[in-house]
Amino acid sequence: TQPLSKSTKQMKRNILLLFGLIGVVFLDWSCVTSCDDDLEFDVKLSNVTLFAGKHKADSGFITLETGDSVRQEEFRIALSFEYQIVQKFASGNGIYANDCGAGPRFISTIDSICIYEIQGNQPLDVSSYFGIEDAYGNRTPYSENGSFINELNQSLEYGSISTYLYLNSSYQHSAQKEYLVRMYSWQDVYDSQTDPVFIIH
Repeated sequence: TQPLSKSTKQMKRNILLLFGLIGVVFLDWSCVTSCDDDLEFDVKLSNVTLFAGKHKADSGFITLETGDSVRQEEFRIALSFEYQIVQKFASGNGIYANDCGAGPRFISTIDSICIYEIQGNQPLDVSSYFGIEDAYGNRTPYSENGSFINELNQSLEYGSISTYLYLNSSYQHSAQKEYLVRMYSWQDVYDSQTDPVFIIH
């Protein structure tokens, strides 16, 4: 038999390499879970934590300790949400394995919120003094429904700690303040309280 030429050997090598690559791609595709195998689960709000702090454009949010002071235009209450998985659907090898839309399905929504100033044993409703501010500095004044609640539920879904309550109205005098935030979600009520801080007029 005639020995293979150099060009023929190179062609055979390229053909083998091509089939090898096709095999690797096929194996990779076979390992990806289908839409039917994706893991889906319900997520429920389990706790709300508040952090009293101050916010500056150059330094971001800084948590305050009990007795710290802050100018009222810099005062913020950061919201932190905690969740729990309450139900799983189907089975699979992971979350967001592909683009079929699997993943968490939030079943908690905030229906209403009340913000109280703690004055002895008698909380004072100061909800109208506040608004909600997102990570980009967009502000929405307090309202019992509408855009304020929508903004709150968006931050709930994304789990962002970059959502703040800010003072929408000014106090006339400097004083130590402590707040209780109460959120209502269907049959659940979530209470959380800030540390007392000194707000400077």
